[in-house]
Amino acid sequence: MNSRIDSSSILFPLTGVEKQAAETVVSKSPHTKIKLMPNHRMNSDSELEGFCFSAHAADKASVLPISKRFFEMTCMYECESECSGSFNGQILEIMNNMELYKQRMNDFVDDLRKNDTKPPTFNCIPTLDDTHSFTHRIVDQRVFSDSIPSTIGIFHSFASNNQRTNRTHRLFIVITNYLREAGEELYNLWLDSREKITTYDFCGCEEMHWLREATLRSNGRLASQFAERMNIPFRHVRDMADPSGKHRMIIPTTVTYHSDMRRMRTGDISLTSNACFVEHSANGVLFDAHAYDGFMLFCGPRDYASGNKYGNPFNSSLSVAFPTCTVQYHRKYPKPAGAETVLIENNEYLFTDERFLNKMQMLGYDRNDSVLNLMPLIFYEHETEVDMQSI
Repeated sequence: MNSRIDSSSILFPLTGVEKQAAETVVSKSPHTKIKLMPNHRMNSDSELEGFCFSAHAADKASVLPISKRFFEMTCMYECESECSGSFNGQILEIMNNMELYKQRMNDFVDDLRKNDTKPPTFNCIPTLDDTHSFTHRIVDQRVFSDSIPSTIGIFHSFASNNQRTNRTHRLFIVITNYLREAGEELYNLWLDSREKITTYDFCGCEEMHWLREATLRSNGRLASQFAERMNIPFRHVRDMADPSGKHRMIIPTTVTYHSDMRRMRTGDISLTSNACFVEHSANGVLFDAHAYDGFMLFCGPRDYASGNKYGNPFNSSLSVAFPTCTVQYHRKYPKPAGAETVLIENNEYLFTDERFLNKMQMLGYDRNDSVLNLMPLIFYEHETEVDMQSI
């Protein structure tokens, strides 16, 4: 295998198709490298996922393995409601009135579906015509709607306090989403310009910066609307980039990117797929084990200075990237021999067993730090991969 393909962290041997895909990714420049994550796989479109790719800043942008799901992220919003006893009263209220909250969820999704405001696209990007505009509030050119997220729901967990003297029952809103129309526009921009600009230029372009911020803002706005609909107390802030001044949002406790692109300290340009950059992931890393099983929050080393309740970033000297979701198997990519899986709605997902956790440890997670299991109370999934078993 090519020496620029790092497979030291894989959980199961690569298939022939995966090897060929990895070879293709690094074939466009002698400076490109790829590190495969334990959650490597081929998706239903026969695209390789679960890796961290890097290229020289002077390489043409055509070497980048760009996805339309750019800046897909999972955001966790923790409710700061008081918990005087063993159980959180807000959570018990939801559990005792599930039909009511399911109806609220359905109404919330229906309202998003009926919204006739245009979704976010690049024509929302602010223009700085005024030479003194840095002294003013910079807003989008137009109002955009918040589309139905891939996953949104209410989750709960029992977590220790910072001193680890007791455990409290905590409530969370978790949202996974990406901006579909804007992501496709970025993909088309890359197709049109990839032979003319460098990876450095593409990584630093205005469209890239706006898409990252707009995705984060959209998730915060969705969380605000969802919390109000579910009557869950949160602290809301104004979306300062919204030209109407009407939208509010919630500041996330933890943000984990599934698809990201950064300029690293070495000067190289790196890109992730179903993985996040370790040094940019403070306050824990969210791992999507599928909404039916919930999310796992891998906490970092205890933070004594910055107020990160769920820890500082992991040890980036071991790996620059960390996996962020499990693997879904299908007919085109069947489960390998020896894989432990869970069956959910006729789809098989890789179970995060001891072998998987050992790989996580190799990538910077310290097993002495805690893991929070965010258990689902009620959730909605808008977009699931096609059930390949029936094809």
